[in-house]
Amino acid sequence: MSRKKQLLAAKKLLQEKANLREKELVQHLSQAVCPDGSMDYEKHDVLLAEWNAKHADDPMKSLGKGTVGGSSKDIHDHDLYVAYSAKNDGRNKRKKCGVVWTEEGQSYIPTSENTHTHVDPSLASEGVLSTISRDISRWEMKDANISLKRGAMIMIISEEYEHRDKACVTVMCDGRVFGGVPIKVLRPMSEE
Repeated sequence: MSRKKQLLAAKKLLQEKANLREKELVQHLSQAVCPDGSMDYEKHDVLLAEWNAKHADDPMKSLGKGTVGGSSKDIHDHDLYVAYSAKNDGRNKRKKCGVVWTEEGQSYIPTSENTHTHVDPSLASEGVLSTISRDISRWEMKDANISLKRGAMIMIISEEYEHRDKACVTVMCDGRVFGGVPIKVLRPMSEE
């Protein structure tokens, strides 16, 4: 039997044990149901506490519910975890570098994703024809049914507003209206 099939069989066995244990828990907690169909919540809490005390060292507790990604994370060294999590605060993306020519030659400077690109304000005024510099998904726009493709010719039909923390405008393309198009993707017609 290959290693992959062994892992799949072991995973299936663990899942079956977890399902069986969950059925037993549901059956145990069904004692808290009153004859009229309502739930006695005090009895439910007592039964749940009994179950947790009886199965405190159950390895099946870590499967699925109450965990991240289906696996439990046991933290053994709390100080090390705090030190690591302080450094890893979501800034683990690779930073882009820009090349700058100096007297000594090339030097690399890190550039931030939050650097603001200056947009020509004349591009965001009503009635201006522009092109789109990248594909814009329908999920990124406001109530759109289809996406806008790169290079599409559009006409701006509204004033600037904010949508999802971006400066946006409403545009018309091929007789359809698209709301929530970011201003940063607009380019003048002469630029290709």
